[in-house]
Amino acid sequence: MFCLVLHYILHQSGNSDTQAVDNSQRYSSRKVVSALLEVNGRGYWETSESNLQLLRDLYQEVEDRIEGIE
Repeated sequence: MFCLVLHYILHQSGNSDTQAVDNSQRYSSRKVVSALLEVNGRGYWETSESNLQLLRDLYQEVEDRIEGIE
C-alpha cells in the first residue's frame, strides 16, 4: 500500500502548479524510497521481493526525473 501511495505522488508531481513544489516532491520521494531500501538492506524491515522491486523502480524513476531524463 505504501508503495502505491509513493507511486501516486511521483506521478502527480507533474501536475503541480509550481516547479518548486514539483522538485520538493521529487527529492522527498527519493529520500523516503532510499530510506526504505536502506532499512531493508540492513535487515530492520522485511517485505516481499515484488515490493522491493517496486521501490527500486520508483527510485530510478524519481532519479531520472531529478536528472531531467523523462
